[in-house]
Amino acid sequence: MENIANGAPTLTRWERFKSKYFTKHFASKFLTNLLLYLLLFGLAYVVLFPLIMRVSNAVKGYEDVYNANVYIIPQNFTLQYVKEALVRVDLLGKTGWFALWYSALISILQVASATLAGYGFARFKFPGNKLLFACVLFVLIVPPTTITTTLYEFFLDVDPWGMVTASGERMSGWNLCATVIPQSLMAIGCVGYKNGLYIYLMRQYFKGMPGVLEEAAYIDGAKPFKAFFRVMLPSAFTMMVTCFLFGFCWQWTDDIYTTTIAIDLPSLMTKALNYNNGSSDALWNSIQQQTGVLIAVIPLILLFIVCQRFFVEGIERSGITGT
Repeated sequence: MENIANGAPTLTRWERFKSKYFTKHFASKFLTNLLLYLLLFGLAYVVLFPLIMRVSNAVKGYEDVYNANVYIIPQNFTLQYVKEALVRVDLLGKTGWFALWYSALISILQVASATLAGYGFARFKFPGNKLLFACVLFVLIVPPTTITTTLYEFFLDVDPWGMVTASGERMSGWNLCATVIPQSLMAIGCVGYKNGLYIYLMRQYFKGMPGVLEEAAYIDGAKPFKAFFRVMLPSAFTMMVTCFLFGFCWQWTDDIYTTTIAIDLPSLMTKALNYNNGSSDALWNSIQQQTGVLIAVIPLILLFIVCQRFFVEGIERSGITGT
């Protein structure tokens, strides 16, 4: 039913409802959004399911392991094994504190070197630019396990230009495998674990920044380093935090370099992976090991919850390209 008021037709409530919801556009949009949400829900379930099972196994009693009626929700809920894993892994003790400052140190060094390298690749043209950047990508795709033996042999007997053995009665060089020096040097030299990724992210970020910012700084008399530190660097804070989060998480969970060039240092992840209660039951030992790993990664989950805004913003900006 239509009423004419001021020359414009007025639709009834039912007619407005039909015109809004009973259309092909609304139906296609609804189905598209429904499929999208179902896809996202399925992906979230696939990603979170292993974590849900680790949490469930951590609070199960031994009786629930072989109980066919128990799947996720335990019948014999207990925190005993979580407490034991917390003590054995030493998350709140010497090992946990060492992992905290060591991971932070290596990550900060990696971010600093990657920021300088990424800025150079993005804003300066020099002979061999593309070749060097190809080497960066090559370092990224080479598995670290292929070079750990060589790194171990190098840092086990460090004797630059024969100065150590020539200066006294020593028959070998310095053994740096029991110190934080090897990974610190690798981080400073942009060849640390996943350092190529951080250089790539920083390059993409600086490449997308307007060139007029630097030009304005140069007009005001700033040199390249001053323009970098005063103009470009402050705006790259979000991306630097993103790289730091990547570096911290990978360093925290590293079980490659910590078992070779840092073998004598306290390793949180090594303790977590080797944790079990000494039982002869292989399945129960596996569950205890998973509990130890869960204890070790809890700080990373909390870190991501706190810093997720920087992480998401940094990933979004890393895809920007420009001149």
